[in-house]
Amino acid sequence: MAARDAVKRVPEITRNHCPNSAKCAESEGRMSSKYGFGGGIELPKVETRNPRMVPDQGVLNDAVTAGSALGFVSREPAAKRKPGPKRREPQDKVSIPGPKRVIDEFRAFCTEQNVTLWEGLNMLLQGRGH
Repeated sequence: MAARDAVKRVPEITRNHCPNSAKCAESEGRMSSKYGFGGGIELPKVETRNPRMVPDQGVLNDAVTAGSALGFVSREPAAKRKPGPKRREPQDKVSIPGPKRVIDEFRAFCTEQNVTLWEGLNMLLQGRGH
């Protein structure tokens, strides 16, 4: 029985006698809220930097021209290309809805000739006399 009573009294004893408790801290003026964050913390002062100087556009253009003459290239990203074979000319896409039998026949033609669809279309266009 005595052990049970002692366990029940531990939080009470700790709450009333702990020197780090919020109650003791409030009485000493260390904290202003029940969570201990009322006063905040003091951050170091940050010195403001001088704004960047804006270069003269004429001088900047002269520097770019001189760099180009020496072989320097632009660091701007080039147009992104999809992975695959190198393209030698501009690309485009065509979507031609049509009867399934015609599309299947065209695909079979390209398979027989061992060419891609665009190469098969090009072969058919070349065969018409242009």
